[in-house]
Amino acid sequence: AWTSAVTPANSTLADFEQWMARHRRIYKDNLEKEKRYRIFLETLRFIEDFNSKAANQSYKVGLNQFSDLTTEEFVPRYTGFRATSRSSNSSAATTFNDCNCGIDSSDEQLIDCSKLNYGCKWGWMYLAYEYIAQNHGMTYESNYPYSGVEGTCGERAASIAVARLKGYEKIPMSEDLLLQAVARQPVSVAIEGASPGFKQYSGGVFNGPCGETTNHAVAIVGYGKTPDGVDYWLLKNSWGETWGEKGYMRMLRNSGVQGGLCGLLTQATLPISD
Repeated sequence: AWTSAVTPANSTLADFEQWMARHRRIYKDNLEKEKRYRIFLETLRFIEDFNSKAANQSYKVGLNQFSDLTTEEFVPRYTGFRATSRSSNSSAATTFNDCNCGIDSSDEQLIDCSKLNYGCKWGWMYLAYEYIAQNHGMTYESNYPYSGVEGTCGERAASIAVARLKGYEKIPMSEDLLLQAVARQPVSVAIEGASPGFKQYSGGVFNGPCGETTNHAVAIVGYGKTPDGVDYWLLKNSWGETWGEKGYMRMLRNSGVQGGLCGLLTQATLPISD
């Protein structure tokens, strides 16, 4: 559902505790719980205000697992820790599990073994692809499971190689060329994912507002057009099914913005399979 029945006017601590149970939140003490409750109410006010202007919006926002976090807390935890401007020549920070193009390969292997990247903090898409190519592939998630912390690159990284790559290709900053690439396979792109609307997105075609700094990586897995004729990209995020449209976002395509909406065109990278 796009909207929540809970609003700032009728919200109670019991509503918050139901949200806590749903998202398995446990706070260290009552002071922390009270702080998170206040942030939760602020998020509700944003949701109510944004959705009240529905006639002028192409998407909706709602409660999700991030609703007790401020933007300042959310950005370093759930987007690439290092941001780059749209004018930068370097690739954007990536959440590593967006790099595998649907193959059940090991995120932990990239965290532990792609040493030119920065473990759990942030990394570059092209360096992840270079590691996969040089390592002659990656192993399965089940063989090298995710631990949530950076560790030592293990022997498992050299076994049962899947997700083999020859390299990568950077796609020129063009909606048409990106469309041609996505028609063949998923493409990794960098976007600015720090806005409250992006954080609380729950459905529809996202059309901003968003800034010119890329700090998060997602995979474009498709494209389409709404019944109203709005072109969109279909993005797969790494935040689970409680965010967006079961983990996906539709983002405005052919926005008229030179670098694409939220900088989407600036860092598009296509992995080349072996």
